[in-house]
Amino acid sequence: MKMDTQHSAHGAHDHAQMDAASHSQHGGNGQHGGNGQHGGNGQHAGHDKHAGHTPEIFKRRFFICLVLTLPILYFAPIFQTWFNYQAIQFPGAKWVIPFFATIIYFYGGWVFLKGAYYELRSKIGMMTLVALAITVSFVYSVAVTLGLKGDSFYWELATLVDIMLLGHWMEMASVQGASNALGELAKLVPSVAHKQVNGKTEDVQVSTLVEGDLILIRPGEQVPIDGEIVDGTSNGGVSRG
Repeated sequence: MKMDTQHSAHGAHDHAQMDAASHSQHGGNGQHGGNGQHGGNGQHAGHDKHAGHTPEIFKRRFFICLVLTLPILYFAPIFQTWFNYQAIQFPGAKWVIPFFATIIYFYGGWVFLKGAYYELRSKIGMMTLVALAITVSFVYSVAVTLGLKGDSFYWELATLVDIMLLGHWMEMASVQGASNALGELAKLVPSVAHKQVNGKTEDVQVSTLVEGDLILIRPGEQVPIDGEIVDGTSNGGVSRG
């Protein structure tokens, strides 16, 4: 079989399991890309906002910030009004909300602030929007605490950080899972092909095949590269990575 190589979006290739007893010859073209690397560290291609980030980072920060949010919600006047209760009072109770909100802003919001810094040097994206929202909320709320007339947004700040951390945790986990799945599929693609040279068979790396090469597919082997059948017949089940 003479084959014209085609690359999918992720570098994976069509491959077939050959079940017949006949021998078939294949020709390959193009570079195969070896075992197909897919960025198994769970990062987006082109998403610098997630550089160095893992689902575990967002998961850990989410749960810690979620716990720190509870006293903020408990002491928030609006929640006391909504649920008709009176929060316990003690000296310094008014500083509980600003204290925990500050921790959440710097600890939970740091990944967004850092991401916004890199985005501002390239292309503005989601990290910049989140960082802007929590920074405006934090700065204004601190100003209100120090005497500016108005209502603070501490509980809104805390819940926003929690929601954004949860969302990015879910996103990173799904991306990492998809990337790992693609990596496993890539392992199924043979890395060695039986190249026909002057009537002889040589085992070569699939990545070295070029257009016009003929390769031999033996019974029971997988097709290592896309192409066109030029000799022989066989049956196979085809799956696409």
